[in-house]
Amino acid sequence: MCVLREDIEQSEAIQASLSAAHCRDLKLGYQEARIYHWHQWADACIGRERVPEALQVPPVLGEEWLYPNDPRLAEAGRSGAASGT
Repeated sequence: MCVLREDIEQSEAIQASLSAAHCRDLKLGYQEARIYHWHQWADACIGRERVPEALQVPPVLGEEWLYPNDPRLAEAGRSGAASGT
């Protein structure tokens, strides 16, 4: 619970810094990319035209973000290219 509380307490300051003009690019870690991809997918399922513009997630991640970056592939002893996916 401490991590969640800390995240919530810092979220306003983090959002302000991300909204600053000098912040143009942000590299997402694997877990953050999964969350972002889920939000893109939800917008697509609902229909982007039905989601208010202010609530839409810009579709910047394609399906290729998963392979070969999925750490589960390494655990399974294969790569995205070798698995044919």
